[in-house]
Amino acid sequence: MSFLRYFTLAMWFPLLVSAQEHLLISEFVVTPTAGEFIEIHNPTASPIDLSNYYLTDATNPGNGFYYYNIVAGSNAGGGSLGDFHARFPEGAVIAPGEYQTVAMHGSNFTSAYGISPSYELFNTDAAIPDMREALPGSINNQGGLSNDGEVIILYTWDGESDLVQDVDYAVWGDKVEAVDKSGVSLDGPDPDSDPSTYLDDTSIPEQISVSGADPHVNGQSVQRSDAAENGETQSGGNGISGHDETSEDLAASFRPNLPTPNGAPPASDPPQVSNVTHTPATPFPGDAVTVTATVTDDGTLVSVYLFYSANNSPFDSTAMNVATGNTYSATIAPQPSGATVRYYLKARDNDNLTTVSPTSSYTVAVVTSIADIQANPGGFTNVTVEGVVTLGAGKTIATRTDAYIQDNSGRGINLFDFDPPNPADRIDRGNRLRISGTITEFGGVTEITNFTVSFVSAGNPLPAPLYVSSVIANDLTYEGTYMRVVGVAEDIASGVGGGTNITVRDDKGTVLVRVWDITGINLGFLRAGDSVAVQGVMDVFNNASQLIPAYQDEITIPGQTARADGSGIASLSVAAVDTNQILQNFTVSLIGTIEEPITTLRIDLPHLWQWSGNPAEVALEGNGLEDAAVEVQTDPFDRVHQVLIRNTSITSPDTAKIVFSNLATPAEPVTSVFWARTAGEGGRLQLINVSPRLSVAGGERYLIYDLQTNSAAFPGTITVRGVTTIGAGKLREVSSAGDSLTTAYIQDESGRGINLFRFGLIQPELARGNLVEARGVVTEFNGVTEVEYTSITYLGTSSELPQPLRLTNAQVNSPRWDGTLVATEGVIVERFSAGNGTTLEISDGRGRTNVRIWDTARLDLSEFNENARIFVEGVGSLFLDDGDSIFQILPVYQDQLEVDPNYAPSIEDVALKVEPHPFAPDRGETIEISYNAAAVNNRVTLSIFDLGGRLVTTLLDEAAEVIENTFTWDGRDRRNERVPLGTYICHLKVVEPVSAKTKIKMAPIVVGTVLK
Repeated sequence: MSFLRYFTLAMWFPLLVSAQEHLLISEFVVTPTAGEFIEIHNPTASPIDLSNYYLTDATNPGNGFYYYNIVAGSNAGGGSLGDFHARFPEGAVIAPGEYQTVAMHGSNFTSAYGISPSYELFNTDAAIPDMREALPGSINNQGGLSNDGEVIILYTWDGESDLVQDVDYAVWGDKVEAVDKSGVSLDGPDPDSDPSTYLDDTSIPEQISVSGADPHVNGQSVQRSDAAENGETQSGGNGISGHDETSEDLAASFRPNLPTPNGAPPASDPPQVSNVTHTPATPFPGDAVTVTATVTDDGTLVSVYLFYSANNSPFDSTAMNVATGNTYSATIAPQPSGATVRYYLKARDNDNLTTVSPTSSYTVAVVTSIADIQANPGGFTNVTVEGVVTLGAGKTIATRTDAYIQDNSGRGINLFDFDPPNPADRIDRGNRLRISGTITEFGGVTEITNFTVSFVSAGNPLPAPLYVSSVIANDLTYEGTYMRVVGVAEDIASGVGGGTNITVRDDKGTVLVRVWDITGINLGFLRAGDSVAVQGVMDVFNNASQLIPAYQDEITIPGQTARADGSGIASLSVAAVDTNQILQNFTVSLIGTIEEPITTLRIDLPHLWQWSGNPAEVALEGNGLEDAAVEVQTDPFDRVHQVLIRNTSITSPDTAKIVFSNLATPAEPVTSVFWARTAGEGGRLQLINVSPRLSVAGGERYLIYDLQTNSAAFPGTITVRGVTTIGAGKLREVSSAGDSLTTAYIQDESGRGINLFRFGLIQPELARGNLVEARGVVTEFNGVTEVEYTSITYLGTSSELPQPLRLTNAQVNSPRWDGTLVATEGVIVERFSAGNGTTLEISDGRGRTNVRIWDTARLDLSEFNENARIFVEGVGSLFLDDGDSIFQILPVYQDQLEVDPNYAPSIEDVALKVEPHPFAPDRGETIEISYNAAAVNNRVTLSIFDLGGRLVTTLLDEAAEVIENTFTWDGRDRRNERVPLGTYICHLKVVEPVSAKTKIKMAPIVVGTVLK
C-alpha cells in the first residue's frame, strides 16, 4: 500500500470518528475464553462520565429476561449461564478519543495481551477496577461471551426514567439473543405511575449480524473498521442521540483482525473473506468436497490457503486457486463415513496482513453397517446404507417392492414398499445403491421402509455367498444374508402358493428353498434325489427361514448345470516373455463355452506389469464385442489395472479378443496371472475356472497377491518370496499336542502377505526382516490362507520392512488384509486376557477392531491400559468363532505398539448444540440435541432439568463410543409423560475417566404448542 493511501486513511478515520455523538462498541473477542473482552471508544470531543453507563449480554427470550427491565428491578438478566449485566464504576470517565476495555477475566486478559484492561467484570486482580452489578446478583462472579451467538448492549439509564437509552448494539451468530423493544411499555421508579413506550427498533429478522456464525477465529478479534455506523437509521430510534442502534449494518462495520485492546484499529484493512461454502453440502463416503469463497483486499492478495482436518487430525493445507473473479476454490479429498471435517481459510495480502476465516465444518453422511442394524434393529430409526442388490425388486412379487441389499459387512437387509417397483430406482441385481429410510420389523424380517434410492454404479460383483450348513441356514440371526447351501433335493413340491418348495438335506439337517413362479427359474433339470447347490437370500416366513433364489444361475446341479457367470476359457497370445519388454498387440482371448451369453468380462493386469491405464490402448476384436465398451479401473489399495468390458454377447463358440498396446513386462522373473472374470445378464462377475498365466523370463515364483486372490487356483507346489514380517516363535511355539511348530508371515512387493506354516520345528531363517524364499502347498485353515512349506531358503536381510497399509479401525475388519502388514490407531476401550494372550479392543471414534498380543511375543504391555491411545502395526488376521469371522491385528514386536504420548483429549472440546427454536411435542415434534464428547470412552451424561433444577429425564449415561453424537428429545419425562410448557435446561456432563476432569455444558430448550 502506498504512503498516500496510508495518509488518506489516517486523515479520514478521525474525521469520521469525530462526527459521532456517543460512545461506540469498537472491538470484542469471544475466543480464546481467557482473552475475552469488550472495548468501547469515545469518538466525541468531550470526556464522558460512565457512572450511569451499563454493559450487558443478558438476553434470554425463553425466560423473559431483557436488559430494559432494569427499570422494574427484575427480569433484567445476568448472573448465570455466562450472562452478565454490569454497570461501570462510580466516577469512571472515558477521555476524548480514548479506548477502554472491559475484560471478562482481568488476570487472564493481562496474561493474554501483556497489558491490563481498563475494567474487569468481577474481581480477579485487585489492581483492576471492577464493574458494578446492575442489579444484585447480575454478575455473580461469572460471565463470558458465546462464540456462536450473542449480543452486546451498551446503554445508559439515570436510575429514574421509565426507559433506558441505547448507546451501541452488536449481535452475531444465531440472533437468539437479539432484542426488539418496539412498543414495549414500562413504568420506572420515577414519581408518576404512567408508563412510557419505546419507539420501534429494527425487527430481529432484519437486523444485520456481525456474522452468521462465530465472528472470528481463535487469536483474532472483531473490530469496528468504520466509525460511521453503516446504514444506521439516524432518527426515530431508542438511542441516546435518537438513532435506531439496532439498525446498523454490523457486517459492514465490523471485521476480523488481530486484537488491539485499548487502541485504535490498524490503518490498513486485512483481506476480506466471505461467502465460504462447500459442495456437496452433505457428502457421502467417496465424495470429494469443493470449498469456495469470495476473497478481496484493498491492496494485493499474496496467498489464499485452505486448511482442513478430518476427525481432529492435524490440519492439512492446500492452495486455493481463482475460479472466477474474486472467487477462490480448492478440493478436500473424500473422507470415510461419519467423518467430521473442519476447515478454514487463511488469506494474506501485500501488507502482510492476514485474515483467518471462522472454522466451518461438515460431517460425511453416516453409512450404517447392515451387520450393526441386524445385530440391534431396535437401536436404529433412520439410516443410510450402501450395498449391492442381491435380490432385485420385482423378482419375487410384482405388486410390491420387495428386494434385498447387502454391504461389505457380510449382512443383508430387506427393502420394502407397498408400491410396485419403480424402474427409476434401479433396484436390480448387481447394482450398488445408497438407501436412506426407516428401520422396521415385520414377521421376523428387518426392513428398510419409506426409503429413497441413490444409484451409485451398475455391474458390481455380488457379495460372495456365505457357505453354510443347514444349521446356519435355519438360524434367523442371518436373516437377509446371501448364502449358499449344498445338499440333496429330498422333496420338490410345486404349485404351492404361487411357487415351488424344495427341501434340501445335508449332513446336518434340512433347509427349505422357496422358488417363486414369477422368477422364471426353470426347474425342469432338477429331480428329487439330485445333488443341488442353491444360492440366495435367507428370508423369514412364519418365523421360519427359507432360502430365496431368484435367478437361474442360483440353482445348479454341481458338475452339470452351466451358467455364464464364471464361464469361458481364456488364453494369451504369447507363451513366454522376457523381462523389461514393451509388448504390442498382446492379446487375451476368451472363448464362450455355453449358449447363455457373457455380457460383462474383466481382465486384471498382473502386479509388476506397467501400463498407462488408457482405454485407448485397448482394442476389441472377434465375435460378441460389437457393442462393447471398455472401462479401466485402478484398485486404490492393490494398484492393479482392472479392464472392464461391458455390453458383450459372447456365446459358444465365439472367440473375443482384448488387444493391449504398450504393455511392459516386469523387471524380474515371475509367473504372472491374468485374472479373468465373466458374468451373464443380471449375473455377477466370477473368476473363470482357469485364469491364464505367463512365465516372465522362466520365473516360477508367484506373487502373494495372486495366492490371496484365489488360493484354490494353486493346487500343486508353489514358490513365494518375501520379507519376514512375523518371525517364527512369535505367535506360537508348540501345537496343542506339544509338538514344535513354525507359524510366521512374509510379504512381497505386491503389497500382500501370507502365513508360512510347518509342524516339527521353529524355523530360524524366519526372523523379522529376513528375505526368504519358500516352497510348499497353499492351504486354507479357519479363513487364513497358508503356505504349508517344505523348504525355506535364506536370501539375506532386507534393506527395509514393507510399509504397513494405514487403515481405519473399520477397514481393518476385512478378510482382504489376511497376512498383510497394516497399521491403525485408536483408544483402548477394553483389555482382557484369554487363550494364551491379551486382546486390546480399540476404537478410533468411527469403528472398532481387535489387537491380539500372544504371550509368546513377550511384549511389555504395562503401559497399554484402557483409555490410552495407541499406534499399532501388525499383520492382519482373522479367526472363526462359531461361524463368525473375528478380525484382528497381530503385533509381535515392541516397536509395533506405541502409546500416543501426545494424547491428551481436551475436555475443553466438549460441545453442546440444541436447535435454537421452540418445539411442540403435542404436535409430534422433537428437538435435536448434538454433542461432542471430546474423546472416546469419556463418560457422557445427557439430562433435561426444569428451571427449578429438578431432573426431568436422562437421555444418555454411558461411556462414549463415538466422539460426536445426536439425540432427539420428544418432550417426555422419565415416566414417558409429556412435560408442561415452559423452558428447560439441556445439561451435558462429560467426565474424563483417568483425570476425572469434568465439563458441563448447558443450553435452554423451550417446550411450546401451536395456538389454535
